[in-house]
Amino acid sequence: MSPRPPGWRVEDFWNDLSVRPYQRSMQARHIRLSIAITLLLFSGRLQAQETQSIPFVNEATLKKFDSEVRDFQDDLTPEGKNVYLKAKTQPKPDNQDQKLVGFWHGRSEDADNASSWRYQRKADGTCKILLIDIDKVAQTYFRRPMQTLWRTEGQILYEFDPNDEDVGLSVYLIQELQEDRLVYQHVFTDVNSRRWPSDTDRKGPGPALKLPEGYEEMD
Repeated sequence: MSPRPPGWRVEDFWNDLSVRPYQRSMQARHIRLSIAITLLLFSGRLQAQETQSIPFVNEATLKKFDSEVRDFQDDLTPEGKNVYLKAKTQPKPDNQDQKLVGFWHGRSEDADNASSWRYQRKADGTCKILLIDIDKVAQTYFRRPMQTLWRTEGQILYEFDPNDEDVGLSVYLIQELQEDRLVYQHVFTDVNSRRWPSDTDRKGPGPALKLPEGYEEMD
């Protein structure tokens, strides 16, 4: 798992929560998922006109973002690259980026694991994220905060975590975008596009979840 951003405190994220799993390959996708987690959500102050400087956004970070996108495209299977490039070169729907801005949340669950994510995507190209995973078998949970950059090309959404040296880039193919609903596929370099999994996120911070008693937090 990626290290927490330097100087991060839990309190810093309670006002601007966001959560989503990040992974490049299908193998990396099998993260422990989360259920029944209490997320103390404050009402967020999303200001599209915000112009304050972002410490981790600099020329070197942006160049690294571009490099990761190029490497990702090169690593795609021939079949996957065709699907990816077709989506990338599609004209953006009206107000696509504006619709993506704001608080969103999602959830995934199976018999052994569950995951909840909350994120605030901002108009300045940054995003604050909180991902919480639970292993229901081991009765443990993992909390992962992130500060990322995001951008779109056509119907492809990129999110880049400059603090994650292993899996810094996540790529998604937008399938449907409404004012309150986002349906997307996780694009993987080593998997046929027919096996790219889909998720659905909803607008807003989402419902509070209760943390199961006796679960141990993992580093």
